[in-house]
Amino acid sequence: MNSLRSCTAFFALAAAAAAQCAFTTLTPTAIGAGCNPVAGTTTPGLRSALAVRACQVELLAEVLIGRPSDQPIARALVLGTALAPQQLPALGPGCVLQPTADVCILQPVFSGPYLVALPNAPLPPLTLYAQAAILYEVAGTNRLFWSVSEALALALQ
Repeated sequence: MNSLRSCTAFFALAAAAAAQCAFTTLTPTAIGAGCNPVAGTTTPGLRSALAVRACQVELLAEVLIGRPSDQPIARALVLGTALAPQQLPALGPGCVLQPTADVCILQPVFSGPYLVALPNAPLPPLTLYAQAAILYEVAGTNRLFWSVSEALALALQ
């Protein structure tokens, strides 16, 4: 009976150790500038946080409305493993997508933060790059435009 308890305790400890997140810190660094072809300098913010217990990065694209007639419709997040700046002239002058578009996610505006699960494997350090955009409609005009955040380098250790 003692050997059964010992085995059970060993496997419980091994499972707990395997469930620990390999990352303990997140250091975001801003890259480039955002753009908003309609409201000028009012661009969405991109906030980040590391949830160590859940072993995930939380990214929140903040909806900032420069004018009362601008209605947010959707938001997008681009995640990449490297920087590869691409001009986005269709979105407006000065709009640049900074990260490689390895993962693209489109969500309704008020659906909470993006949650990016991290592997429990011992990978640190790791850097991901993120950039967000908000799709707006100018009320009563059926005119749509994207407002793009600055990019973030997310250094995980």
